[in-house]
Amino acid sequence: MVANRIRRGTSISRHVLAELDTLELPHLQTAISEAVAYAEIGFTGAIPTEGAAAKESADLLAELRAAGGIP
Repeated sequence: MVANRIRRGTSISRHVLAELDTLELPHLQTAISEAVAYAEIGFTGAIPTEGAAAKESADLLAELRAAGGIP
């Protein structure tokens, strides 16, 4: 599971992320924010290369690779 559309700094996002830690479902530590850059992927086909979305994307890919989910 990947938490997505997270609005950093809000109480609801903190609550959702804390609840994920209490569940017995496997989930990644990387969370994806609600950034326009992700919506733009549908138009460009390119992963974000700058800003917070780029860091989140890189973190997600690294975590998936470390877990053996992608080569």
